[in-house]
Amino acid sequence: MAKRTDQFDNSDYYSDDPIDVIQSPSRRKFSGVIAFLLLLVGGTYLIQTTLAANIALNSGSPLEFGQGITSTVACSGSTNLTVTPSATFTNASGGGSFYFSSVTVSNIPAGCSGVDFKISAYDSSNSSPLPIFNSTTASAYVYNNSGSYTAGIWGAGLTVSTNSSTSFTATFSTPVALAANVFKVTLESLAHTAVSCSTGGTCAVGDTGPGGGKVFAIASGSGNGLNYEFATSPVPSGGNSYLSYGNIAFRWCNLTTGTISGALGTALGTGKQNTTDMVAACSSGAGVAARNYTSNGYSDWFLPSKDELAAFRSTLTPIMTASGWVGWERIWTSSQGGTGNTNAWFIGLDGYSNAQDGKQQYNPVFPIRSWAN
Repeated sequence: MAKRTDQFDNSDYYSDDPIDVIQSPSRRKFSGVIAFLLLLVGGTYLIQTTLAANIALNSGSPLEFGQGITSTVACSGSTNLTVTPSATFTNASGGGSFYFSSVTVSNIPAGCSGVDFKISAYDSSNSSPLPIFNSTTASAYVYNNSGSYTAGIWGAGLTVSTNSSTSFTATFSTPVALAANVFKVTLESLAHTAVSCSTGGTCAVGDTGPGGGKVFAIASGSGNGLNYEFATSPVPSGGNSYLSYGNIAFRWCNLTTGTISGALGTALGTGKQNTTDMVAACSSGAGVAARNYTSNGYSDWFLPSKDELAAFRSTLTPIMTASGWVGWERIWTSSQGGTGNTNAWFIGLDGYSNAQDGKQQYNPVFPIRSWAN
């Protein structure tokens, strides 16, 4: 033990034995291996990194936020792009959490002009990307318009800032992926897809909706804050053959008597709840058929209420008559006839709507869905 007399220490002795250094919790939060998996569009998959030799991809440790990694994408050729993920702390009563909140991409070459960049995040065990913003949106798309960067398809809730002609930052307004769960981030370059109603853009009546149906009401118009689309063909299976036209028809409910509590709404915006009430009470029928319908990956369809069906009946009629329907068919709505009633409302393709049919009758089903801008 040697005696120490320098001016920086008032103690009499010092020791050269090893001392354990304890990291702060915040440092431990972001420690770990930096892991990035780059997915390439087309043929060859390349992964290039400037990290030290002891850093391994997919090593099972969380990604280290705030530090960039360089990789190539299909459009960049041999030019390395730098990708830097960031996390922010969201306070909450009794604690809070760090969330994956933004990504900066820089050193983008001119060869990437006109492409869409797709950014996704993954945990350590699943092959499906994590939701990263807007509760369920799993990928952020950024369009490179000759060095000016904007949100691409499905861009609601995504803010894109152009830092320069070679760099952008994509920020999630409502991040949902916990930073501790993000083990890798992928960056792809894709052929550009224009933003439209069907790809998450602004809709107009008559547009093709995200579910592949026809838009009949919009949020800024008569949609009460929502967009609505209807399936342009009836539910194709699960019911009985309808007369001699080969179409499928359903009873309103397999329970043909008694009132289903709650399924009484007739106005625009009530069909979804009506259908929920029908599914809770019926094991089969029009409401169950509508709820089970899927199209373009969407399974949130429902049986329209009386006013909802009336809103698109005039658009539906020419579509169906062109397919061989005679125009007088009765289409089920999700609106019951009233308390204690054994009937439910229907609307005919010829516009006749002031009538009800017995719940045991078989009529076709045209599902609809609604979504916020």
